[in-house]
Amino acid sequence: MSKFIVISVPTEQKAYDAVEALKDLHADGSLTLYGYAVVQRAADGKMVVKDEWGEGPLGTGVGALVGGFVGLLGGPVGGAIGLGAGSVAGALHDLFEVGVSDDFLTSVTRKLAPGNTAVAAEISEDWITPLDLRAEALGASVIRETRMDLVDERIGKRLDQFKAEVAQRKKERAAAKAEKMDAKLANEISESEEKLRAELDKAHARMERARQETKAKIDALRAQASKATPDVRRRIEERIADMQSDDNQRTDKLEQAYRLSQQALRA
Repeated sequence: MSKFIVISVPTEQKAYDAVEALKDLHADGSLTLYGYAVVQRAADGKMVVKDEWGEGPLGTGVGALVGGFVGLLGGPVGGAIGLGAGSVAGALHDLFEVGVSDDFLTSVTRKLAPGNTAVAAEISEDWITPLDLRAEALGASVIRETRMDLVDERIGKRLDQFKAEVAQRKKERAAAKAEKMDAKLANEISESEEKLRAELDKAHARMERARQETKAKIDALRAQASKATPDVRRRIEERIADMQSDDNQRTDKLEQAYRLSQQALRA
């Protein structure tokens, strides 16, 4: 399972030193770097992305993370105060999509006060000491957050909710006797089925995005392992196995909910 990290540094130059530290640790196999961005919060409170890296699906996670922070903290000093409701909602949606907690948002917001610089990245690591030591040497601190399956859980629950709604509407229609009531319930069934279809589309798109992102990460891990010493290669292969296991469990749950929901539409 991958993590988001935010390395809060005292100067912009230290941010680029932190990027080099991440690359060094990737090269020696201490961690796997999927993508990063150097961000700075100006004196007026606005977020500026100074540098970023992450190819294709590999950069999806950190891109959404940084985009969410830019949307949430991009207004005047005081964070979201002064931003339009749509901007805040969009930013929170981006952050929810990548699976971060309120505690993580609070910690990062405190560290990213106006004038501060940080490196946001997505990584896999076996232990935290190598990165913590490099960060400490730079006078920096590291905030970590394991990516959670918030979106998958929400989609699964909403599929169950709309599936139950369709079943209940059909049950009510079967028990209805008056013609007017039958027509009303038929319309309600149609509306419930449309909600379910829309959620199925979201679930399918989510599964495809997750597959592409996981495949890209596993390809990156394998490329890293091919250049590693036997001991490091073994650790990287363990990361691959863990990632595949997590992906299989998540996909199985979502696919099962998807199949059952399709059956509800055909019933």
